[in-house]
Amino acid sequence: MPYPSAPWTLQGYALQTLQLIDVERVRPLIPSEFEIVCVLPGKTVAGVYLSCYGSGSVLKYSELIVNTAIVRYFGKIGGWVSHLYVDSAASVAGGREIWGLPKALAEFTWKKNSPTVSGYDNSVIVRQGEQVLCRLNYQSFVEA
Repeated sequence: MPYPSAPWTLQGYALQTLQLIDVERVRPLIPSEFEIVCVLPGKTVAGVYLSCYGSGSVLKYSELIVNTAIVRYFGKIGGWVSHLYVDSAASVAGGREIWGLPKALAEFTWKKNSPTVSGYDNSVIVRQGEQVLCRLNYQSFVEA
């Protein structure tokens, strides 16, 4: 599958959530050579990143990144990405071959609803076949 050469310039919009999560809940998703960093006793930070890259991007696609925990490896701290989904075969190929990312295909349904007094009530659903991987309702103050 052909894909654009790196670096990729991406334009669009994104949503990110961060939340405390029990270390024991995510431990099975983290390779044993990584230490899970606790920010509070028994808790680490996890989150999801959802984006829609459109006009002005080298490749148009949607993406869901699941950051499972904050980890330490040989003294360096970072986020562990356990799942990465996109709706573009070219993005899957480029992500795997250029950066070694574990991208997989999924279907994204972005719903933009009518404006309300407090903004726009929107939602996104990410699926693989019949399985819902992520459902997020969000509010934006400008039309996405």
